[in-house]
Amino acid sequence: MANSVLWCVRTLSILKWLQIVCSLVAVILLTDGRIQWGLYTVIYVGALLLIVLTSLTLLLYYFDVHRGTDALPWTPIELSFNTVATVFLLISVAVGLYDCVKMFESQWDHHSYAPPANIGYDGWRNRMAAITGVLAADAALYLTSACRTARLGIA
Repeated sequence: MANSVLWCVRTLSILKWLQIVCSLVAVILLTDGRIQWGLYTVIYVGALLLIVLTSLTLLLYYFDVHRGTDALPWTPIELSFNTVATVFLLISVAVGLYDCVKMFESQWDHHSYAPPANIGYDGWRNRMAAITGVLAADAALYLTSACRTARLGIA
């Protein structure tokens, strides 16, 4: 059985929508330059995976799959997923900060390739600063979701 449309404005749903949006922004901004450095590709694929898995959990909760009689232990699963996502995103933020510091010092030798010509060095540096901020916000959202799940369960 599905919930009403108003379910989409509950705390858990809003957190999941915001997580999806942050990951999507990171994917869009990383699309042009992900081949410059292998870690960009890891962050790109990880953000895509987070979009898919978070969307899947949003759908499962919307259709009350977690309330079935033979349901899996969804609260520990949700808590584990949020914890893994938070750790991945915090590592991604650390990589982004390292990259930004190196780029602001005009050190680009840790990249395999130059930034795309249509973006340029300054544009890519600014884009990575924005991506790092979005990833930090996404990590905060997943951490908030984990804390909420640990405190209240999936409601």
